[in-house]
Amino acid sequence: MAVILKLGKKFQVTYEVVTPAKEIKMIKELFDNYEDAAKRKELLDGETCMFSPDSLFVDVMKDWLADPYFRDHLKKYHEAQKNYDVYLRSLVETTKVKDVNSAFANSIINQLCATKSIGRNSALSVKTIRACKLLLISTCNHAIKMGIMDENPFNEIHISDPHDFKKRPKKYADWTYETMIQIFDACKEEKLYVIMQIVFATGMNVTDVLGLVWSDFYHEKDKYYIRTNKVMERMYEKELQFLPKDYVIQKYVHDKKIKLKTQVVHHYVDKENIYSIPCALYELLQNWKKRSKEIYHFDINPNSLMFTTYGINPYDDRLVLKHLDQTTLNLKLPRHTLAGLKFFSSKTSPDGRHYRDIYYYEHNDISFNQIGLTAKEKAVKINKEFTKSMKKELPAKDKKDAVDLVKQLSEDKNIRKKLLMKLLEIESGE
Repeated sequence: MAVILKLGKKFQVTYEVVTPAKEIKMIKELFDNYEDAAKRKELLDGETCMFSPDSLFVDVMKDWLADPYFRDHLKKYHEAQKNYDVYLRSLVETTKVKDVNSAFANSIINQLCATKSIGRNSALSVKTIRACKLLLISTCNHAIKMGIMDENPFNEIHISDPHDFKKRPKKYADWTYETMIQIFDACKEEKLYVIMQIVFATGMNVTDVLGLVWSDFYHEKDKYYIRTNKVMERMYEKELQFLPKDYVIQKYVHDKKIKLKTQVVHHYVDKENIYSIPCALYELLQNWKKRSKEIYHFDINPNSLMFTTYGINPYDDRLVLKHLDQTTLNLKLPRHTLAGLKFFSSKTSPDGRHYRDIYYYEHNDISFNQIGLTAKEKAVKINKEFTKSMKKELPAKDKKDAVDLVKQLSEDKNIRKKLLMKLLEIESGE
């Protein structure tokens, strides 16, 4: 019989199970409230174990997926159900519970790493593999609580991510002129490249840059300027209470299923600053505006944001840091920050000049051909690959249909935009 104990603000359900080794094992589960604890106790008291070590592991997994507690408390239940149906069921369907050991666990994970993602010709993402591992862990814990397993072999397995930035040293390196040139030249994300150029040329904060709209850069005769009186920053709800309502331009709310303590807010600030910028940067911004309209089909109205993700959400601070981290990781460089770049821009070189003056004196052309494939080249490449793929997939008699489809895509701006943005999204991994 299960027993409920109150431990501070939580409630503990304690009960006994008999292990395959015929030993009595005490199981303890914690709950945030009494109602959940009482439901669990009721299930346990009325539960008769129908499984043994000779049962199929897949049957135990199905039982766990059907468990009311699992359905009520797992945030991503539907994702777990999908991973079971698509990836896991075929891998475990002939294995008995007693055979689930370390060797089996490693074999399953290795097979998942070699599995192709449904709908894509690429390996499963680290995120999906970890989600599958989580379901396997919880299934084994379910078996342990029923007394038909002694240990959970999946707890011992670590799935590494080659792009796991959290594993990199948290200490940030100082910028040097050589590393700056290296990072600028290697940057494949156009938005990040433009932002770095603005930060370096002006010494602006990244929150100011992310808050820029198209009307904020302009020229008068032979002088070029950027004006800023807005920011895009991450704020707590308590901070928002002190921000005048007429200052708020727009709040960007993330997926309601994801509970975040902060939200990204575009708002005015009290002080307006005007920065003089070099001609090369002004031409780069003009080029970025042209590309935003003709290639990405972003909104370029005067009050529209200069930097967005697919013309919908703001290009926020976390995504900027992610792309910068990816760039430095590819170059095998330590972590750098845009705040560090801002500080470096005003530093004085040994010859007495600021590094920003040296850079723009030496680099009259800072156009996008400096950063690998241009957006147009990406679009052309994707179009060619898509046409080739369609012709290969369809029967010979239907090849004309593939050509007609591509022609339709080229003529219909809305369809082309949606398809191109989706393909670019898949390619970039965002």
